[in-house]
Amino acid sequence: MRAVLFGSTGHVAKPLAIKLAKDGVETVVITRSADKAEEIKKFGAIPAIGDINDKEFLLKTFKGADSVFVLSALPYTIANIVEESNKQMKYIAEVLLESGVQNIVYLSSAGSHKPGIGGLEFHYYNEQILKEKLNGKVNSISFVKPPKFYSGLLVNLPEIEKGEINSFLDTEKVHPYASLDDIADVISDIIENPPKKDKETVFKTTYVESDRITVPELTKLYAKVFNKPDLKWNYVPAENVADIMETYGFNRDTILSIFTSLSPKFHDELHSELLSNRDDVTVVKGKHSLEEYVNQMKNLN
Repeated sequence: MRAVLFGSTGHVAKPLAIKLAKDGVETVVITRSADKAEEIKKFGAIPAIGDINDKEFLLKTFKGADSVFVLSALPYTIANIVEESNKQMKYIAEVLLESGVQNIVYLSSAGSHKPGIGGLEFHYYNEQILKEKLNGKVNSISFVKPPKFYSGLLVNLPEIEKGEINSFLDTEKVHPYASLDDIADVISDIIENPPKKDKETVFKTTYVESDRITVPELTKLYAKVFNKPDLKWNYVPAENVADIMETYGFNRDTILSIFTSLSPKFHDELHSELLSNRDDVTVVKGKHSLEEYVNQMKNLN
């Protein structure tokens, strides 16, 4: 079995490559950086060095692959992220179609089952593009939809040390998170056991969540693990956070659109819509807890 992964050595691609290679899957990881080739080899994977905008490179890389893992990893420094991501996905879908690869796994996001959710709605449109371009021409298209990543909490590390966290997250809501390892487990299982085709293309949607926590609970967990009993969490409007991130080179409009996708008004309705009374969504509860991850964060500090 041969699988090709987008994502280089990023958050999801790294644990996924390690898992697949360990399971005996011939794993090819696409990267633009020759400097990352040795790291990819350490995963037990094969580096494919090139530009994804080079069609011949992609076709050569996809040759003989049973499955391809696709993600959209455009930087939040660009404007019009929805349009740019959709443009990229149309191109990738056309190359996948020409390559003859039969099983596609796309890393989507919770809430992507409908448009109008802010910046992350590019996932919704990317799913539609894959369906329209590949329906009836491939065996399966799988969409994996996690909520916020545990790794996103790493931005709190400097502030934990200072004893005061500033964030736009709603302090009253329960926030769902997913472990990168749990996401990798779900994707590797789909790649190693692709959905069985009868006559038409099989569409599979999997929501993976590892843990849930409120802001007060997370603050207490941080305080305990980092021995910061007086740790405080301050709510800061998303606009203020976007202003700060703009000074670091991020596109302010893009950042605000992403924050809209994560804003309080979407939490309850999106998850109820995605998970309630739907037999077309497989729900996976991960095995890695937030407490386990926060203890790992301490070791990184």
